[in-house]
Amino acid sequence: MFDITLMITFGGRRALSHTPPKGTHSRIIGIHLHQNSRVAILNNSSCRTFYASPVSKASVDPAHAMNIISSEEFGLFRRFLDLNAKQRPGMTGPSIEKLSSTDPAEQFARPLRNILLALRLGDPRRLLIHLRSIFKISQPELQEALATLPRTTFTEILYQLDPHRICNEIDPTDGANISHGMFQILGMGSYVDYWGIRKIYVDILECLNYLVVALKATGQALHAEEHLCLIRCAGATSDPDAARWVWNDMRTSTMGFLRQTEIFSEYMSARFLTIPLYNSYDKSRRVLHPRDLHKNRTSFYFKNVWRLDRLRQNVRMKNMYFGLNKRENQAKDLRRKMRNMNIVARIYLFAITKGKTRQENLLYNSMIAFGRVGCLRYIGSFILRRNFGIHLGRLVFEERSFAPSDDITSVPAHLRPSHKLMRAIVDAYGSNGAIDVAYQLIDYISKKEKLKIPQSVWHDLLEWTYVLSSRPISTMWKIVMWDFKVPHPSAVELLFRAMVEDGVEPRFEAYVLLIKSILARNQLSRIFPFMPKLVEYYDDICERYDDAAIEYAHMVQDGVFIKEIMRRYERTRFLKAKIWHDIRWICHNFLSRVRSHRLDNPLTTITVPNFVHEFNKFVPNPIKYRTSTGYVELFDPAGEKQHQTAIVHHIPMKIPRADRAQTELIIQTKRAELLHNHSLLGHLPITKLGLYTFLKSTSRARIRRRPSPKVIR
Repeated sequence: MFDITLMITFGGRRALSHTPPKGTHSRIIGIHLHQNSRVAILNNSSCRTFYASPVSKASVDPAHAMNIISSEEFGLFRRFLDLNAKQRPGMTGPSIEKLSSTDPAEQFARPLRNILLALRLGDPRRLLIHLRSIFKISQPELQEALATLPRTTFTEILYQLDPHRICNEIDPTDGANISHGMFQILGMGSYVDYWGIRKIYVDILECLNYLVVALKATGQALHAEEHLCLIRCAGATSDPDAARWVWNDMRTSTMGFLRQTEIFSEYMSARFLTIPLYNSYDKSRRVLHPRDLHKNRTSFYFKNVWRLDRLRQNVRMKNMYFGLNKRENQAKDLRRKMRNMNIVARIYLFAITKGKTRQENLLYNSMIAFGRVGCLRYIGSFILRRNFGIHLGRLVFEERSFAPSDDITSVPAHLRPSHKLMRAIVDAYGSNGAIDVAYQLIDYISKKEKLKIPQSVWHDLLEWTYVLSSRPISTMWKIVMWDFKVPHPSAVELLFRAMVEDGVEPRFEAYVLLIKSILARNQLSRIFPFMPKLVEYYDDICERYDDAAIEYAHMVQDGVFIKEIMRRYERTRFLKAKIWHDIRWICHNFLSRVRSHRLDNPLTTITVPNFVHEFNKFVPNPIKYRTSTGYVELFDPAGEKQHQTAIVHHIPMKIPRADRAQTELIIQTKRAELLHNHSLLGHLPITKLGLYTFLKSTSRARIRRRPSPKVIR
């Protein structure tokens, strides 16, 4: 028998501080835990720190961390995590089944056998892990295995990897726009590639393509449901060419697809990237640029076209490969593949001839696709009026003023407007710079049909307004003198007030957009009423991250794999880093915009010091801002230091020139990897991080005190 002299409680769980003898059965350990710790758990069930530590959770501070956490507690935590350190989560453990010798799956190779086991468990994460090892099997061997595999099993594999089903389970960044700045500052190279596309969907498409090639080599054809899954995978990787290949293969090998309306809708969305997932939730990749209209819908003066090309080149050097077509050797925007109106009209008319126009999802995707090419007249006359009975007094608005004949009216129709129609209207008209028309339409539908405008529609309207009113989109429209496409600088604030008056609770992203629009107008003092709300969101996500991290530590200690715990930990880890990045960007932008022409200006003598004191967790260290006599630089020795650059990558980029010789301009863009406690770099085991680092930092990389910068060319 062994005594329990000290106990650790993490999120309501219990663990022995002394390692029991090797070979002790888990039931014996559970009995001793239950008998000897019942009173302690009842008295301290809400405690998340060591019982021996008298300091509460709220008093933990980086400057006094060594006074709070002793070396004995560090060793105790390390022994607690090293108990079953040899067991890898997801590979071994009590939650994993083993195939019997009589199981038919035993006849397949090991990678395929592991895939079948994960398929039985219904775990898409485990299925994807084992699917990556499918390349170890040669094509002849894989063809022989697929020939003996039941046909429904292959269909189930594709169904389990449908991006629309598993995006919330396998992608911790789902629903978030990862910009090129966030990609570098947070070190998100393990989440997205150089083109800003989620790597997990790229891996799924490559593995499924390897399986499909082997299946077709055996003489079997893909079903309509399998084509549908492949089209969605192609859309999730922002690859219209792959979606077109699947569509052509489906037309030549299967005739049953003509009876399925969903096929047309999914191909329309994957070919023109109308779903936010297919654009990596980045609205700047879906917005219509005036350069895309040149010699397509209209023509601009050649000097204005030259200025637009020059501006695109300068923006491209900062954005790296984000938004480019990865199938091109030159730096060509993927958005340019969507500008041809004839392709959209041809697919839509083909669906009309097959009698598919009454399918609502197809109409919504067609609206967004027509909006990406600038066909607002077609949307108003052939989709809204014929199918939903909404009649616009004027189809194209080229002025800011409205006449009485521009009112919106309605006539009887066979389809009733819904929330999905509101989202499609916001995306179609918002991408064209017609924010005022989009707001009028959704307000008219809300009042006529007595539908409340959902929070997601309000947020999309806010985001489109911010994208169109900020640079470089607003500069592009001003170059071609189409100022009516640029919203008023205060439009974001007006929409935010209208959303609050409508009874909708703003999300964190809505506050960030509002503060960014206020800073763009240099109204620095107006952001202070909204900043505490952002800090409340950050404190809330920190508490959720602590709970998820403790649960994850228990899972590792038990040597098992629980997908809910793993998903919760990865999701809260990403959200904590993202919210910190957004607030830090606002603080940095605020300090960079400070200007003063008098020594006694309250902005530099009172406002800025109070701002630094209140938001010291987010301001850069050292702090630098401008005064009337020069720059002031403040350094806090007890605070977190500025980002330390580890590696700088030089990325070559070929930009085509608009000349007769069709020459190329080769430039070198830079990509930096930064090391700090708020990044998402590294995959170190939690046993090597330490207690304080694991709980208070989202980074799992080994941060050196003085790293030597490296340059890779």
